[in-house]
Amino acid sequence: MEMSKKERVFLNLNFVMLVMTLTLFYFCRAVFLPIAAVWLALAVAEWNWRERYRTLRDNGMLIWAGAMLFFYLLYLVGPLFSENVGTAISQWEYKIWFLVCPVCVMPMLPKLHKRRIMLMLLVYALVTFVIALCCMSSSLWWFMQTGYTHHFFYEHAALLPYFSLGHPSYCSMYEIVAWMVMAEMVRRPDVLKDWKFPKILAVIILVALPVHIYLLQSKMGIATFAIVALTYLVVWMNYPKRHVVPTVILLAAIVAGCGFFIKSHYGEPTVDSDNRIANSVTNFKSADRDDPRESTAIRIALWKNTWELGREHWFWGVGSGDVLDGLHAKAVEHHYRYMSSGKFNCHNQYLQTWLGIGIPGLACVLWFLCHPLWVGFRKRSLPTVLLVMVISANILVECMLEVYAGLAFIPFALTLALYLSQIKPYGETSGKRSPEVLPSASCG
Repeated sequence: MEMSKKERVFLNLNFVMLVMTLTLFYFCRAVFLPIAAVWLALAVAEWNWRERYRTLRDNGMLIWAGAMLFFYLLYLVGPLFSENVGTAISQWEYKIWFLVCPVCVMPMLPKLHKRRIMLMLLVYALVTFVIALCCMSSSLWWFMQTGYTHHFFYEHAALLPYFSLGHPSYCSMYEIVAWMVMAEMVRRPDVLKDWKFPKILAVIILVALPVHIYLLQSKMGIATFAIVALTYLVVWMNYPKRHVVPTVILLAAIVAGCGFFIKSHYGEPTVDSDNRIANSVTNFKSADRDDPRESTAIRIALWKNTWELGREHWFWGVGSGDVLDGLHAKAVEHHYRYMSSGKFNCHNQYLQTWLGIGIPGLACVLWFLCHPLWVGFRKRSLPTVLLVMVISANILVECMLEVYAGLAFIPFALTLALYLSQIKPYGETSGKRSPEVLPSASCG
């Protein structure tokens, strides 16, 4: 059915918001609350709730949207079960993207033409690449001035530290997803040809992003990228025809080469070295267990404290506003001087959600991950499966749903991947022409 002029205007405005969201993750601290507010205001102004409901239902996203809204509802009622009411109320702001995605993002996706989807993804990959280049240039300049390699991750992980997240784990996750987007584009030359996107630039992006991911020194980022890259290598070597023996030989050579490189360069790391990856095991072994200050030791202590506290409130949790206070009390109880000097979250989103809003909240988080994973396997959508793996691994060591950097990206990325995995690959046609046939990323 032909859209009215009003519907086209709102669709264009929503698409602009969509592109802005995809290109501003590095600067989420300053802009993401205004973006969410504008998006919700547009939904209220359009006032077509029945149509949004039908769109979600007809495109198989109604249950997914309902789970997000239920998750947000748990935080809306959180102040009723929290002693720290102010912190609980602040969760309304931080979790707002679990309201924006089902209300604003999901209903508009079926209305977008496939070319707009491709444009949006290309813009995201290109902007991420440009920011990575700027970050590497800035870090290199500071390294040349000081000789201090920490400029490549925590100090200059992202530009404009006041506005940006500046954390290597989040930057790595964004860049891994951008790498996957560009890898899919290269796998389908008709997409690049359609937009006249230089293939040489796509190859440069595929080479440059892994360099920055390594320089960011996020242990989980490097590990997940290695899995993603090796998976794509296997797919590229075995499509359209399988080459089992050469694939096995090449993978064995890569593993052996990486092992030799690690042994020769990082065989005997020292605590005084600047390389976080090389020293991770050494630092952990030498960490003070009575007063942990090393990152892995701190996480283990936090997980133990979370388990002790959670067992006392295993079903409903301690309250969405009382997690940090409860962990601080446990740190004081165990005489952890460094950890008791501030308020640490769980550094594990599964535990953080369980401790805050109990089993119902944890069930929602698992549903957010398991449903796209199931659809990805069923539809043979390699990017969807890998995206779920990347996110699942990262939230194992970081509370990414407690800050804008993860709160906007994770539900947004999962929603987009879930939708794209359910429709036909780019370039495929059916007997019936429809502008709503969007690109997916089947692994063939």
